[in-house]
Amino acid sequence: MNLLATSALKSKGRRSQRGLLLAALFVVVGLVSAACYTGTGSYPVEVFSEMHYSQSFKAAEPPRLHPPLGSVPRNFRDGSDNGAELFAVNCSMCHGVTGKGNGTVLKALTIKYKYVPVMDPDLSSDAASSLSDEGIASLIRQGVNVMPSFSKLLTEEEIRLITQYVRTLQ
Repeated sequence: MNLLATSALKSKGRRSQRGLLLAALFVVVGLVSAACYTGTGSYPVEVFSEMHYSQSFKAAEPPRLHPPLGSVPRNFRDGSDNGAELFAVNCSMCHGVTGKGNGTVLKALTIKYKYVPVMDPDLSSDAASSLSDEGIASLIRQGVNVMPSFSKLLTEEEIRLITQYVRTLQ
């Protein structure tokens, strides 16, 4: 009897080992088939996986033509030499076109968001007139409260041009 019980237990152990092995095989097959799934937006075989590194013209395409001489100005400078233009692009939305502090963005900030300016946004006010040129340039570079810092956007020359233009508004 002891021998029969031992052999029955061994066969049960083998069956459970086979069951575990079969379950593990099913899991592996499932994972492999899931990894091979080609759903929306993927391809069965990725032929040109790094196509963005290839040249952007076809082999049969003729060489590109250069622009006619003199049509592109040499030594062209992107920045503006005009302080008024720089002011209009960077400052007028808050300070207004004439620098009176009546720009549309500042109006929205004060009316809609109840913002109270720390400094008078009117550039012709006594407070603005009392600032030195370096003081105005420093405010442009560093910003004040909701006024952003322009140190990474404008060059020192452009900040100087805006400072000179602000002086003409006073």
